[in-house]
Amino acid sequence: MSQVTSVSQLTDVRPTDWAFQALQSLVERYGCIVGYPDKTYRGNRALTRYEFAAGLNACLDKIQELLAAATADFVRKEDLETLKKLQEEFAAEIATLRGRIDALEVRTATLEKQQFSPTTKLFGEAAFAVSSVFGRDKADGSGEGLEDNPVFDYRVRLAFNPALPAKICSKPGWMRSTSPPSVLVKMAFQTSQAPV
Repeated sequence: MSQVTSVSQLTDVRPTDWAFQALQSLVERYGCIVGYPDKTYRGNRALTRYEFAAGLNACLDKIQELLAAATADFVRKEDLETLKKLQEEFAAEIATLRGRIDALEVRTATLEKQQFSPTTKLFGEAAFAVSSVFGRDKADGSGEGLEDNPVFDYRVRLAFNPALPAKICSKPGWMRSTSPPSVLVKMAFQTSQAPV
C-alpha cells in the first residue's frame, strides 16, 4: 500500500460517496490512510480486522508523531477519543500484527546472516553414451564369436560456482575457472547399466 496525500488521488472514491468526507478528514488532516498501488481505496470490499487494525495503527502512529511535535492543537479531542476506543477494541489485533512484524524482522535478519552467496551460480552437465563391442571373433584366438552386449552409460555433474575472494582461490588444490575468482564444488552421479 502507498501513502495517500489527498482523497482525489483515489480513483474509486468520489465526492458523492458517503466515505469521501471521512476519508478526506483522515487523509488531509492526519495523512494516515493508505491506498493500493493502483490508486484505489477498494472501499467496496469487506475489510478484515487485521487490515483495519493495520490502518488504525498507522493513524495512531501518525497522531503520536503530531502530538510529539507539539502540534496538539492540530489533533481534535473527539478524534483522540474515537481513536482511543478503536485502539482498545482492536488491541489484540494490533498486538498480533506487531508480534508478526517482530517475528518477520528476526527471520529476515537470520536469512541475511545465513545467506550462502547472492552470486552463486549452478552449472550442470549430463553425458549419455551407448557402447558395445565390435568385430567378429574374440581376441584370445579361440575362434569363438563375440556376443553383442550394448551398455548404456550416463553421468551427471552439478557445480556450484560462488564468487569468493581471490585469497581463498589461490590456495593449492582448489579448482579454478577462467571467470572471476571462484571455487567449484562438484557433486557427481554416475552409473552403468546393460540393457535388459
